[in-house]
Amino acid sequence: MSVSYLLCFMACLMGLWIFKNQNLAPEVIRKDGPKSHFVKLGTPTMAGVCFMLIALVWMLFMLPDQWLCAMTVLGFMLIGAIDDWVKIKGKQRGLSMKMKMLLLLTFSAGLMYFVPIVPVRIPWADITVLLDKWAYVALGSLVLTASANAMNFTDGVDGLCATQFLILWLGMMILFLLNLADVKGLLLSTGYVAVAVVAFLYFNAQPAQMFMGDSGSLPLGALIGLLFMHSQWVLYLPWIGLVLVLEVVSVMIQIISFKTRGVRVFKMAPLHHHFELLGWSNMQIVLRFLLATLLVYLMFLLSIL
Repeated sequence: MSVSYLLCFMACLMGLWIFKNQNLAPEVIRKDGPKSHFVKLGTPTMAGVCFMLIALVWMLFMLPDQWLCAMTVLGFMLIGAIDDWVKIKGKQRGLSMKMKMLLLLTFSAGLMYFVPIVPVRIPWADITVLLDKWAYVALGSLVLTASANAMNFTDGVDGLCATQFLILWLGMMILFLLNLADVKGLLLSTGYVAVAVVAFLYFNAQPAQMFMGDSGSLPLGALIGLLFMHSQWVLYLPWIGLVLVLEVVSVMIQIISFKTRGVRVFKMAPLHHHFELLGWSNMQIVLRFLLATLLVYLMFLLSIL
């Protein structure tokens, strides 16, 4: 793991040099965003490719039988990289939402078709349900796409997306250590991604020197969804990942409210931008959101033990 960390750190360092010299930074930034974000214009993005590629190669070398994790990383990273590239080279905010959703759902469905069916626990009931193949594929496609998008929405404040992924991954590690989730292989393979994220955090801590972009946030979210699908605890994910859910819901509420009533419920969506405009510092948002995730996870753990 230490070698993996060093390789990912060096990859990010090299990527930062290349991105800056090749001017690989988004040419547009949200004009309606917080004023503090205007200083970020010119900050390289697409760094997810740097640390994800190293994590991918390393997990294939160390755990060649864990193809599921590798395919998830590769597929979602490529979709994210396309979106990042459009942002870098175009005058728009990336792929259209319809196109991105189509790509994510299609790839997720193809991936889940080859995944062994795992029983699903009914929330706060001591029973499990074994879904048929197509129901399992449909549920898995929805979970992977939703978690990928949720993590993508969360990636708007320096360090927020990375720390949310790490706390959720550590939460699954605890479930495994308590013999509540049989995900040893998948947990080990995603561990290389977790190490890569820690290496990336050095460059993403405020003020961020580089952003992971969709090429980083989409596979991170998909891996969380995949871990929960394999752990039988997938129906608990909306509660454990409450921060991610609130980020998505805040965007939905904002859009619906503005289109139907012409009124914005939040100062800005996703939710972290609302608190940013309320005066919370970057560090306050990251730490408070992290504590919120930790709190709901502890409540979940106490409820099932």
